[in-house]
Amino acid sequence: MAPVDGGYPLSFAQEQLWLLDQLRSGDAAEYLMHETFRIRGPLDTGALTAALTETASRHEVLRTRYADEDGVAVQVIDEPDSVKPEFADLCDVPDDRREQSLREFGASWAGTPIDLRRDHPWRVAVVRLAPEDWALLLTFHHIAFDGWSWGLLADELRELYSAFASRTAVSAESPEPLEPLELQYADYADWQREWWSAQPELMDQQLRYWRERLSGVAPLELPTDRPRPARWDASGDTVAFTVPASLATRFSALAKEQGTTVFMAGLAAYQLLLARYSGGEDIAVGVSLANRDDARLERMIGLFLNTVVVRTDLGGAPDFRELLSRVKHTTLDAYSHQEVPFERVVATLAPERDAGRNPVFQAGFALHNAHRRPFALPGMRVTRVDGGTRSSAFDLSLHLTERPDGSMGGEFIYPTALFDRDRVERMAENFLHLLDQAVTAPGTPVERLELTAPAERAALTTWGQGTPRPAGEDRSGHGLVRLVLDRAAATPRATAVADDAGHLDYAGLAERVTQLAGRLHTEGVRPGDPVAVSLHRGPELVTAILAVLAVGGVHVPLAPDLPDVRRDFLLTDSGAELVLTEEALRDLFGDGPRVRALDGEWSAAGAAPGRLPEALPYPAGPDDAACLVYTSGSTGTPKGVVVTHGGLRNRVLWSVEAYAMTAADRLLQKTTIGFDASLWEFLSPLVSGGTVVMAPADAHRDPSVMAAAMARHRVTLLQLVPSVLRLLVQEPALSDCTALRLVSSAGEQLTAELCERLRAVVPGVEISNTYGPTECSIDSTAHRWTGEGLPGSGTVSIGAPLPGVGVSVVDRADVLVPVGVPGELCVRGAGLARGYRGRPGQTAERFGVDPYA
Repeated sequence: MAPVDGGYPLSFAQEQLWLLDQLRSGDAAEYLMHETFRIRGPLDTGALTAALTETASRHEVLRTRYADEDGVAVQVIDEPDSVKPEFADLCDVPDDRREQSLREFGASWAGTPIDLRRDHPWRVAVVRLAPEDWALLLTFHHIAFDGWSWGLLADELRELYSAFASRTAVSAESPEPLEPLELQYADYADWQREWWSAQPELMDQQLRYWRERLSGVAPLELPTDRPRPARWDASGDTVAFTVPASLATRFSALAKEQGTTVFMAGLAAYQLLLARYSGGEDIAVGVSLANRDDARLERMIGLFLNTVVVRTDLGGAPDFRELLSRVKHTTLDAYSHQEVPFERVVATLAPERDAGRNPVFQAGFALHNAHRRPFALPGMRVTRVDGGTRSSAFDLSLHLTERPDGSMGGEFIYPTALFDRDRVERMAENFLHLLDQAVTAPGTPVERLELTAPAERAALTTWGQGTPRPAGEDRSGHGLVRLVLDRAAATPRATAVADDAGHLDYAGLAERVTQLAGRLHTEGVRPGDPVAVSLHRGPELVTAILAVLAVGGVHVPLAPDLPDVRRDFLLTDSGAELVLTEEALRDLFGDGPRVRALDGEWSAAGAAPGRLPEALPYPAGPDDAACLVYTSGSTGTPKGVVVTHGGLRNRVLWSVEAYAMTAADRLLQKTTIGFDASLWEFLSPLVSGGTVVMAPADAHRDPSVMAAAMARHRVTLLQLVPSVLRLLVQEPALSDCTALRLVSSAGEQLTAELCERLRAVVPGVEISNTYGPTECSIDSTAHRWTGEGLPGSGTVSIGAPLPGVGVSVVDRADVLVPVGVPGELCVRGAGLARGYRGRPGQTAERFGVDPYA
């Protein structure tokens, strides 16, 4: 070994970990490895201490610190010294609290970082729980340790403890049951650097391969339960599962039949799972190699692992046999270029750094087939326990272990900052089902292999069906108008529409609606004809919408403040030949469609409410268009979305029932008419005999105006998107809205924190969270908030389907999958039988759906 500036060089892998440790100020918790054992028997703590000390004496890497010498990291090897475990005694803790105290001690112990500059890269704790009940906790920094090292350490501690404990007294002299080591880790690090210095052509050749092989690799985007933190949080957990021997045997036989290894077959199944969850076809997975080709290295504790990236193309609909062939080719190709340290590959690729994720690849895979002996101490019963603390360096890792009984153990390791446990448990279930499907039908295109087991499919199918609407119910849009007129007949003098200028009673509204409907019919408007409505908030706007529905026309809302270009496009695209507007807006429409200004249109209202002329035909059915709503045009061109008569009626009647709306309710109509949510704001209060309160013009932009109007008009019901609600709860005037009893949220994620803030200002207010695309008649699912948020995220669930609506999530292969897997959210039933295709990851669960709630 050649010392460098007072120390020894680091291996390439150590150097990378040291740099990361410096960047994260010594708090790189994902590089700490923990093991916890329960020991029952007469533990000789002196013999254990001596065994630990002798192990550190034998392996210099366990008594090494890492210093910065003028910008160069070096290993500083300390002289052998006694290892001093931390001892804790919990015998005096009450029996019912002792196990919890041990867990708390273990969490604090594991959460303490290791300062590589001052501390040795491992530490040990011994906890006494009873005279013959102990816990042994070991923590190692990855810079000096890997999975192979643990097997070596367990064997040496067993042999050394046995030797020391067999003496009548532990002396300073060490027993020598173990052969001395020929090399130390610093020798290996020095040799590695010298060897690569002498092989520049090989280094260049292998780096060139990896530059080409990993060019353009995109980050893996799995659906997560929480947004990715700006800085990686290594706090992790594991989900363990078992591949039964019957399935593992068939899977191994298939791998052998196809000329691949079990490792390659397991990797192929894992990459398939990642592809289905991410919606991608180009999947890169990091694979760790033991990298102990020299027999002398097999007995050394230290970090010898190297990493290669296996990048597989799943495009072109291969079957599982073809996928195995692809993975075999890419794996063997990667292995043939494994000599170059992965740290050099990363430096060469120079990927754009993202502190929130691992560079180059975000998923790891390992197969353990070396059946190491379990840790044991003579005369005692030793069991490995889950210490409750894990770390995760990647978005997801899968470790498979071959067992002597023919089964395989599986373990998903995941960061708790990204995923909830139940999601990863579903991943494990999906993985097992994919394995079974692949073995059963290896000739099936992989995109058609089922991701969900029959039981989960049944659960999702049951969850996704809302209560059917009553048979024989009139589901036409003009049926809603008849319900409004029925209210007018029952309570003609009740207020139907109110604003700051005055109010219109039900008798007056009914008279206006019937007059305008009769005139529209006389002028040739027939079911299915588009009629544009462009009016400011007021009684005329309500009248126009009801009259168009009454004759079976298609309501095309045009907000008065639309830009000229957009207004012209909507008129042309919809085919509307008639515009209902007001005199002040007439000039906006030029010489295009016919324009009817409703100012002064009405004759004096009679004492009795109006009736629709019996001669009006009503052939419009539940699946016919009632309204044509245009999207915002995010794709460059606005898209007209049809809201059907049946869908509109279903949504309106649901809100009346679910919100227990009565004649005493007053709902603030503040949504711009170009948005689908405005429809139920107009119709639900009128169907229930309540009042539509027309908000001032700027209410949807200014929360102070909105709050003042709500207080002034004693509003009881309000619909808002969470971003506006967040501003509203800051308005002092909201506390004056004492009549407010229910707020309906839609359009964005709603958090429990925001709900709690609203309740703090308006005590007792009910909160409903709804979700649904315009294509499916405004809203399709709903959840009444009762104080809860989904675990970890605090997001409020979007709940279960509305009556008459079916909800399911299908993947790219049109196979029903668990909510949260990217694909197509299909909402069928009362609205159009259409799907809403979102981008990968933009699924129902992003909005908080919980299919098992």
